Amino acid sequence: MSHPQSQVVHGHVVHSEDEPLERVPRATHPAAAPAGLLSGVGEVVRAALRVAALARRHSGPLALAAAPLARVVTGTAGRAPVALRVGGRDLAPDADLLARAHPGAGGHLLVLVPGAGEDERVWDGGVDRTGATYADRLAATLGWTPLVLRHDHGHEVAATGVVLASLLQRVVDGWPVPVERIALVAHGSGGLVVRAAGGLHASTDLGWQHLVSDVVLLGTPTLGVTAPSLSGAVGRQLDEQLAGIAVVDQVLLDAPPLGHARYVAVNDTVSTRADPLGGLVGGLLWWRHRTPGRPRQAHDLFPTADRFVVEAAGAPLVNHPEVHRALLDWLA
Repeated sequence: MSHPQSQVVHGHVVHSEDEPLERVPRATHPAAAPAGLLSGVGEVVRAALRVAALARRHSGPLALAAAPLARVVTGTAGRAPVALRVGGRDLAPDADLLARAHPGAGGHLLVLVPGAGEDERVWDGGVDRTGATYADRLAATLGWTPLVLRHDHGHEVAATGVVLASLLQRVVDGWPVPVERIALVAHGSGGLVVRAAGGLHASTDLGWQHLVSDVVLLGTPTLGVTAPSLSGAVGRQLDEQLAGIAVVDQVLLDAPPLGHARYVAVNDTVSTRADPLGGLVGGLLWWRHRTPGRPRQAHDLFPTADRFVVEAAGAPLVNHPEVHRALLDWLA
């Protein structure tokens, strides 16, 4: 998996202040949800409701499946936080619609999950340098069928993960040919949503989860910590920007990764290089949020991931030449 001018390291990130962060905002004024949106949550919601009575607060995968349900059907736009996109429009994962939208559908699905506030257009960044997007090259060279998503701002990560899990299951159920393999390529905070969706496998047995062979994370924060009750929104933002950690719900920390899938975390050398000033400020913020006898501890959100480091030099990770070449190896 090694490539010229790139570096792969298997292990853990030691310094929390060295990781980049993309903020995932919370919805502050839930809007009324359409009546049909509940049905879109599908089998995941029904399974989650069955285990809700067993879920305690912060009880890991059970809480991930059950607790966010009230927030899944709300949001600033009154629509699902993630959706399949075709031709610049949302597409319901109905069997007939999927068949018409993907006449040459194959059994290997490449699912591109953008960060919060992004849609399919994010994957065009830097394409003038590479001549093709990841989806174009993997489709032409290895026969993968790309699926692109929309990912709205203003939703909880765990809730969005439930909706993503339901969406992927509906895609698998309605796909024109049997699905043999799924690769998830996530940008920024989209990787946290992928973790939430995959973490449901401990409490819900969904077919799509067993088909995932690879998860590639582009600039996703790999360390997380819960926000203490005394820490306000400003303090959390400073934590994220200066200490370099993702502030997430406990249920997301407890969600286990897909044990059979290969994870790769891709980052720029600048974001992984130690920053003395950032470390100093981050350390002060870390100390500020400690409570007596209970020091805070950052958790590795992707403990099994290989680290793939590239020299980006300002180029976006969504279309980086080294990542292009590496993807052809990883997804062969």
